Amino acid sequence: MVVGDSTRDVQSARSVLAAYAELAWRTHRCILDGRRDMIVRDPSVCHGQEVVRWTRIMVSVVLDCLAAGMSEAEIIGEYPTLDVEGVRAAAAHGAELARDEYPAVASA
Repeated sequence: MVVGDSTRDVQSARSVLAAYAELAWRTHRCILDGRRDMIVRDPSVCHGQEVVRWTRIMVSVVLDCLAAGMSEAEIIGEYPTLDVEGVRAAAAHGAELARDEYPAVASA
């Protein structure tokens, strides 16, 4: 941690933080891109809800299980057609949806 109040120290700290943020974002994008194709939507499967590829298990079901505190192993035990990568893909997809930016609504 940079201690001091000089302009140089502050600029140095900002550049280090920016580098870490960029690395984290690139790492996140690589992980997400590798799992993005595991989430599919087909009007003939589960009424068009997003599901984990090669299953009829909706992403929302996996996210509900995770929110309830179930572990990956418990979810797979309940839904044996899932695997760890499917659970993680659903979680990554949910995280991506949460990050989506929506335009601010003007107050009247």
